[in-house]
Amino acid sequence: MEKALRVLVHGAVDTVSTKHRKRAQNAHEASRRWIRAPGVLGFGISERIKRGQKLKNVTLKVYVARKLPPSQVEHPVPRTVRIPGLPDPIETDVEEIGDLRPQSFTHRERPANPGLSVSHPRCGNGTFGALVLKRGRSELFILSNSHVIADNGRAQQGDAVLQPSQEHGGTEDDVIAVFEDAVPILFSEEGYPNTADAAIARVPRARDVGAVIKLIGVPAGVSTKLDSGLLVQKTGSITGHTVGIVKDAHFSAEMKYKRGDNDAARVGFRDCVLCTRFTDEGDSGALVLNMEGKAVGLHFAGSDSTSVFARIDTVLEALDIELVTQNV
Repeated sequence: MEKALRVLVHGAVDTVSTKHRKRAQNAHEASRRWIRAPGVLGFGISERIKRGQKLKNVTLKVYVARKLPPSQVEHPVPRTVRIPGLPDPIETDVEEIGDLRPQSFTHRERPANPGLSVSHPRCGNGTFGALVLKRGRSELFILSNSHVIADNGRAQQGDAVLQPSQEHGGTEDDVIAVFEDAVPILFSEEGYPNTADAAIARVPRARDVGAVIKLIGVPAGVSTKLDSGLLVQKTGSITGHTVGIVKDAHFSAEMKYKRGDNDAARVGFRDCVLCTRFTDEGDSGALVLNMEGKAVGLHFAGSDSTSVFARIDTVLEALDIELVTQNV
């Protein structure tokens, strides 16, 4: 089956015996009419699906944006294809998957769920990390970074938080929450006094938000187990769902943070976690989880080769909050 896929789709005729290569090349050329037809998006190998149920027979899958009757298709996909050198014909199965696009979450959505873009009106773009509760209170809060929804600590209580973010067209009509509290950002010429870049914003209307992290689901709880080699995942507003590997669970570093309208100054962080790069600008604020779905941190920084997150227990304690672990 894999040989059929390589020959038909990729033209890899060198995978068949020499005596069959000319006929294999002809089969590849003939298949190009339907392989390159409008609306055909991709190919693979999987079980046939009928009425939503998987059948046992494995087929050459042809994935299309929209499935149409053969009478409406100029070059329909044949029911079977023959590959020279293979004894039996290969069944095909056409499956509709919709239009493919890069999976970023910069659009407006209500109810808004973690993974979508948010920001303070004076900030560019970041990510709604999780839905949380403040201990002793019943309201819902959005968790993200201070540099995303609190303007590095310069926000005033009650300032708007937009969804989508200011950078992605958010206006006063897109207010999803109002700033409540942030872990202070401490500027210093030396030392590493900071342990988290985190802030929360109160949600005035509970119906406007949900707790289901895009492409992951509702957090399954919290884990403080962090060791080198641990696989972690996140959904960010720019890069969507990605997976990284913990490189150092005892990371201290300095970086520049905006202190005024134009200037930036040194901020030292300690007790953070360094990962392989699995984020980009605009993913700041994303909740980081292990592969069992338990929260382990809050992403806030990165470089061309790495990503950095604060430990989740540090964030929760500093803001006196707890994660929402069921949908609202």
